[in-house]
Amino acid sequence: MPPRSEAAPAFCCVLTRPADSHPVLRQQLQRLLPRVPILNTPLLNFVAGDSAAAQAELARCAEGDWLIFVSPRAVEFTAALWPLDRWPTARFACIGQATADALRRLRPNAQPVVPDTTADSEGLLAALTPQDFAGARVWLLRGQEGRERLPEQLRAWGATVTPVAVYQRHCRPVADWPSAPALWVLTAPAAVQCLAAAIRQQTESEAARLLHSPLVLINARTAHLAQQLGFTGAMTLSHAPDDAALAEACQQAAQIFTPPQT
Repeated sequence: MPPRSEAAPAFCCVLTRPADSHPVLRQQLQRLLPRVPILNTPLLNFVAGDSAAAQAELARCAEGDWLIFVSPRAVEFTAALWPLDRWPTARFACIGQATADALRRLRPNAQPVVPDTTADSEGLLAALTPQDFAGARVWLLRGQEGRERLPEQLRAWGATVTPVAVYQRHCRPVADWPSAPALWVLTAPAAVQCLAAAIRQQTESEAARLLHSPLVLINARTAHLAQQLGFTGAMTLSHAPDDAALAEACQQAAQIFTPPQT
């Protein structure tokens, strides 16, 4: 009797951050879902913003000011403009542990405030002390666009907030769409927007199929955005934005593709 061949994987997992951002997540997925193909389809390009304008703003930073970083990429692009170990003593805050880790790699003595709930503006605001911002100057290091929830609340607490666009985001074209059913891992609202824009360029039937793909997302706000943009598939939320939590969310979402046992 010939050996029985294994069934082909029912789906693939599509990672959407730049290729060099996924080594730990890929390892976690290979451990939890060993037979699932993992594709990398970056949806965003990141380039430096107006360097001269950003440097002019950063030069005004003084001792005691607050520096708030919204992402690891904000740390990297800021450091390229102004080495972080040369900055005056400042108070730091980061939206998420990965961002704090990026900051500490470049300024080991930094002790940033980090959310202990959600890695977003709401989580950071819950971790901050309003009294610390009365009369304070805040430099918000981010991309060319960002939510206004954080700066608006800091201003309401009495701070002077200056957003500094240290990088810009651009959508990347999707060169190869997965032919098999796909589970998309989307870790930024901008990535959801880029994927929706790329899908709208497909035929009507293909766009309907792609919009029904299941998604792994980082929070309820991003899921709400996906629904507004027309995504209709199952959405699984990661309980945290780190790689281990994302891999666990993918394992949970994979049950969508598992036929019931009879």
